[in-house]
Amino acid sequence: MLLRLTLAATLLLMMSFPAIQAAVDLGISSRFGFFLFF
Repeated sequence: MLLRLTLAATLLLMMSFPAIQAAVDLGISSRFGFFLFF
């Protein structure tokens, strides 16, 4: 039961990681563009 729960949590984290990374990259690039603009 615990192993299955851990496996499901790991799978969910692996699936959501690219979205989190994309959001972080977008935030960094928008902040960088903001600094370049002003």
